[in-house]
Order: sequence, then C-alpha cells, then structure tokens
Amino acid sequence: MSPSPPKGGRTLQSAPQTKKDLQIRNCFETNAKTMISNYSKRGYPNQILIEALDKVRAVSRADLLTPPEPIPLQTSDDLFCIIPYNPNNPPIKDILERHWPILEADPKLTDLTNRRVIIGHRRPKNLRDLLVKSRLQYSPKPKTTNDQMNPNKICNTKDCRYCPKLDLSGKITSTTTGRQYMV
Repeated sequence: MSPSPPKGGRTLQSAPQTKKDLQIRNCFETNAKTMISNYSKRGYPNQILIEALDKVRAVSRADLLTPPEPIPLQTSDDLFCIIPYNPNNPPIKDILERHWPILEADPKLTDLTNRRVIIGHRRPKNLRDLLVKSRLQYSPKPKTTNDQMNPNKICNTKDCRYCPKLDLSGKITSTTTGRQYMV
C-alpha cells in the first residue's frame, strides 16, 4: 500500500523539482539583468534590450533544451574550383572555356560538364599568418599568489620614460564595463 500524497497534491519527489525550477528562474533573471546592464554600458538602446529579453522570456525552457532538427544539406549543381591566388597564375577561367569542348567530348565527364563551373581564389598565407598563431601551443601557467613583478622583467635604465607610467598593481580595469581583472 503506497502512502497517500500530502495535502496540495504534491509528493516529496516533486517538491525539489519546483525549488530547482525557482532557482533556475532566479539565476536567469540575475544573469539577464547583468547582461542588459553590460550592453547598455556599451551604448545599446535600452528599448531594444528589453524587447529582446521579453522575446526570450516568452520561450519555455523545455523548448530551448530540445535539440534543433538537423538542416538538410543542399546539393547544388555548381562546381567550385578554388585555387590559391597568385598574380603569376594563368587565367584559369579563359583556359577552361577554351578547352571545354574537349571535356564535353569525354563520356566519363558528362556529370562534370553539365554543371556550372565557378572559379575562386583563396588568399595565400601572408607573413602575419605564418608568425601569429590563433591558439596556444602550451598550457598556460597557473596564477601565482605573489603580486610582485618579476625582477628580471623590470627595466634598469636610469632615464626610462615609460617605467614611471606603468601600473604595477596587477589589475586591469575595462574602460567600457568598469570591471577589474587580475593579471
């Protein structure tokens, strides 16, 4: 014989669910206020921000958590020919148009010749691309609790114009949001 539910129709298992939903809602509202504050500090109009927040509030959490349906891949009849750009390259498009009847004569290439050919150029890597890496090659060192600057990195020049202007506190303050970050 199972125990009857308490007055109000809730079981003990459903009570934490309601409390969790309330915590999630409070967390959402807190983060939404912070986000609106940050965007308004950056100069976004408050009316647009409030309208966007109202749109988000109108969507249920269950709808947001359901995965979207995959978008089917579109097959196009275009054939893309992408080559690295070089000013010394011959005019590929003119060469293809001139020799296209030869390609059409081959029965194995009928799928290829029935398509429209689009010639594109890829930008070659420049010196900046070769020197600057967009991801870290090493794992970052953990932050130390020592707030002093490394003595090997301090300038020892007598008449340095820059050292007196340096902020050695280890904090950076954003001019946009006013937040402080530890370096």
